[in-house]
Amino acid sequence: MERPENRKDVASEEIDPVLIYRGFAPCWPRLIPILCVLVVMVPLAVAYFIYSFELSMYLYQRTGGITSQANGWSHFGGAPYAWTIPLELPGTILLRMTQHAHGNHVQNGATFFGAILAFFMPPLLTAYCISRMLVDSIWRRRFCWGRWYWRAVVIVLGLSWIPVGEEWAFVYQYTVVY
Repeated sequence: MERPENRKDVASEEIDPVLIYRGFAPCWPRLIPILCVLVVMVPLAVAYFIYSFELSMYLYQRTGGITSQANGWSHFGGAPYAWTIPLELPGTILLRMTQHAHGNHVQNGATFFGAILAFFMPPLLTAYCISRMLVDSIWRRRFCWGRWYWRAVVIVLGLSWIPVGEEWAFVYQYTVVY
């Protein structure tokens, strides 16, 4: 414990601005690439939304899931299979399981969580991995693929398409179910 005569009065001392700057300086080199990743990630996620929606509708139409009637209306459903992005499958499976258990139009926590998994996680994960790779190449840092190359796996699973049963594809949710 300090004696009162040895303590310095904090209010009487001026704080050196150089010391404040030096205190924050070590975190800026790490913070700038993170901010760059976020700035690059947002347009990539929006582009991914557009890419996945448009291509899923086109592929679903090509497999017979969307047909035009003579009176001008469209008929949805009836395709033997549909194409989906593999990263959307966990959320779609959760959605279908809760819909089979409780009916198609029930709104509960599992349905909401499945919709979040299927709709938001694939674009965010894929955009994060691609933007991290781009920012690291711009900053000329060595890009780390992660343990077991998980970033490469996310990019491949986020950009590839696989055929699944019609009701297990996410395109089925926003065309036939709702």
